[in-house]
Amino acid sequence: METAAFPAASRQIVLLYRWHSELLRQLAGAANEGEVANERGCVLVQQCIAGREYVVDTVSRRGVHKVVMLWAYDKRRANGVDFIYFGEAPLPSDSPEAAALIPYVTAVLDALGVATGPAHTEVVRDAADGAPCLI
Repeated sequence: METAAFPAASRQIVLLYRWHSELLRQLAGAANEGEVANERGCVLVQQCIAGREYVVDTVSRRGVHKVVMLWAYDKRRANGVDFIYFGEAPLPSDSPEAAALIPYVTAVLDALGVATGPAHTEVVRDAADGAPCLI
């Protein structure tokens, strides 16, 4: 399983680890030196999920969520880095992706208690089974 580690409130430093032992060894020394940690020593670690990444922008009022825009990121390997953003493309609201993403994101907003305001939600659809995953 691949794991990514980057500072909380990321400074866009992303390190990809293929093994948990490698990640733990690096964090033990580097977090105290500020190499991967933020100024408070916090590090965000998340599993890398193979699949396409999407953005669902919403606005909510009194618990009613409206999707403003759907985007698909164009990320590719370049210059020795696994995930470079080349751009993003809008998705139609009647696309198969929208049919999977919109109910998922509105359920996430409900679960998090987001009732009023804008939200920018990033989701990966797992390449293995198509299941959405909040990132």
